[in-house]
Amino acid sequence: MAEEVWTPQAVVLGAGNYPSHHIPLALMRECPRVVCCDGAAQEYIQREGRLPWRIVGDGDSIPAALKAQCRDILFLEAAENQVGGVNAVAAEDHSGATVGLGDGI
Repeated sequence: MAEEVWTPQAVVLGAGNYPSHHIPLALMRECPRVVCCDGAAQEYIQREGRLPWRIVGDGDSIPAALKAQCRDILFLEAAENQVGGVNAVAAEDHSGATVGLGDGI
């Protein structure tokens, strides 16, 4: 019997220590929709060599050049609404599970 491999439909990458364990890294790399909280976007792009599906947050830690480059995938909200914004964007198409990664998982 073939082993079934589960891949989340969305991963939310938070700021902090970048994931280092092979399991969350594999989930993130296989996932079709990576949502970066604004502090994680620049590091994700540098490490993975691709843009995330969406970037959400208050925008305070995103350089102006990156904001311009990512304007079509950037969703800025006031800090007090950040968590709700991440959940809403990650679940936008209701196509499956969301996994949150961040702070060195």
